[in-house]
Amino acid sequence: MKKLILLFLVLQFNVPLWAQQIQFGQAEDSLFTLQQMVKEASEDAVKLQLNRTFQSVLKQTLLLPNSINYPFDSLKSIAILSPKDNSFRIFNWELSLTDNSILYFGMIQTYNKVKQKFEITELTDQSLSLKRPENQQLDAANWYGAHYYKLIETQFRKSIFRKNASNNKKYYTLLGANWSNLLIRKKIIDVLVIGKDGKIKFGENVFLTNKNSSRRVIFSYSSEVSCSLRYDENKGLILVDHLVPREANLTGQYEFYGPDMSIDAYDFVKGKWLYKADVDARNEKR
Repeated sequence: MKKLILLFLVLQFNVPLWAQQIQFGQAEDSLFTLQQMVKEASEDAVKLQLNRTFQSVLKQTLLLPNSINYPFDSLKSIAILSPKDNSFRIFNWELSLTDNSILYFGMIQTYNKVKQKFEITELTDQSLSLKRPENQQLDAANWYGAHYYKLIETQFRKSIFRKNASNNKKYYTLLGANWSNLLIRKKIIDVLVIGKDGKIKFGENVFLTNKNSSRRVIFSYSSEVSCSLRYDENKGLILVDHLVPREANLTGQYEFYGPDMSIDAYDFVKGKWLYKADVDARNEKR
């Protein structure tokens, strides 16, 4: 334990200078070591302190020139997602505590063309306190925390009469999981919005489910079962297990929900993700 505390103190007080003087490979090695230390720590206070150090080291490393191109391949427990043009990156991870509860953390790395430098936006999970999150547009300080595992790029041509690039609106749709509740697990479809001013927003009014619109879709189900939420690249569909209560009188009690062997889908049509019930995932076409 004394060695852990010593390493923490060294990193805590030398992060800015340290991050600027070493190569990315060395930074990655140290981040990997910190990750292992978090997993092995037996006290929540130590886990949280080490995680804060991990955040500081990662942030300072991502601010270095050319960091956008470094893959951080050894950090297997972190989801690193980016669009095809590599214009930004999402770094996203979870922290398990000793009572089996889970906290979510994230950073988004963008490049400010005006200031000609990288900027890092840290995400603060507020999922446990948000009311009616399906209909809210959220910012980085009020993030519906999740461990993202898929980024889907789509775009919609707003006018057939205009051919310039500004006429095409891009959408960055995220698939993720939130297991912060011990009884109820959640799968999430969200949309990342990066404004012209570089500010980060989550949630866009693009989901249409049974004629009801929302800014994100949240699927809640029992922690005793699994639910698949995935993107079929060939069909261009988001596919999700249809969830139902174990018995009719348990409707709305999501700790008793699970898949019924049918599959629903969301299809991107004219700038909207349209809900399609009970699809044949083997043969369904756009």
